[in-house]
Amino acid sequence: MAEGVFYKTDGHGNIQLLNMETTWSKYWSMIIPGDFSGNGFTGLLFYDPTVGEGAFYSTNGQGKKQLLNKETAWSKYWSMIIPGDFSGNGFTGLLFYNPTVGEGAFYSTNGQGKKQLLNKETTWRKTWSIILPGNFGGNEFTDLLFYDPTVGEGAFYSTNGQGKKQLLKMHTNWRKTWSIILPGNFGGNGFTDLLFYDPTVGEGAFYSTDGQGNMQLLRKYTGWRKTWSMIIPGNFGGNGFTDMLFYDPTVGEGAFYSTNGQGDLQRLTLTTWRKTWSIILPGNFGGNEYTDLLFYDRNP
Repeated sequence: MAEGVFYKTDGHGNIQLLNMETTWSKYWSMIIPGDFSGNGFTGLLFYDPTVGEGAFYSTNGQGKKQLLNKETAWSKYWSMIIPGDFSGNGFTGLLFYNPTVGEGAFYSTNGQGKKQLLNKETTWRKTWSIILPGNFGGNEFTDLLFYDPTVGEGAFYSTNGQGKKQLLKMHTNWRKTWSIILPGNFGGNGFTDLLFYDPTVGEGAFYSTDGQGNMQLLRKYTGWRKTWSMIIPGNFGGNGFTDMLFYDPTVGEGAFYSTNGQGDLQRLTLTTWRKTWSIILPGNFGGNEYTDLLFYDRNP
């Protein structure tokens, strides 16, 4: 069986165990955080493509989860599920993306682990590799950044609360080797900023956005290690800007960094971890002011 381990963090890059569960399914391909129950702690959606199942859970602030609802007969071909405010009803909505047929489906959720279709679109391109939620347009609903590495394009869209999107700006001539694009508050202007990571050359680049789909470079780094497989955003340092956890499974290391609003990084800790974490997810699982973490090991 797989393992799920909840940890809280302390603002200095240290983690403390909340709870470990050792009977989880090995077949969850995605775990999506969101407000699915309204109890103040981060809920979870687990997706199993092998049987086409989605299971909504609430968490209780002590690293334990409780089933809200399980749904079967889901498509087995969702490659991404993106959380966001797509309806304005107070609970986290979801965007499901199926690249095999070029389909995007927006859903609202109701606080009891059930979803309702807002809108389905069937003419999306099949080559989006990353879809990110953020505040890129300034209205009250979650906006989206789509990235297509096959042609080196990035497209910013706003959404309207009814599951429809509108193009803000299309960017061409992006490099085709970004493996991670991370949203966060790195510049402090009120819109979602972005960190781009390219493992092929070991580069990281911080950009701010302006609410119209434009970007401005904050800072570029070279000489980063090429083996970071995950970069997780959160409040790990407490200064008001988005901090980051970097995870390298090749050597089993996790490194917490704080940021300062100008694209500068300061390491908080570097720790030896197991090499087999499949997913690391940020959320409010412990109730303090800092971001907690869920670690999922599919094959412990």
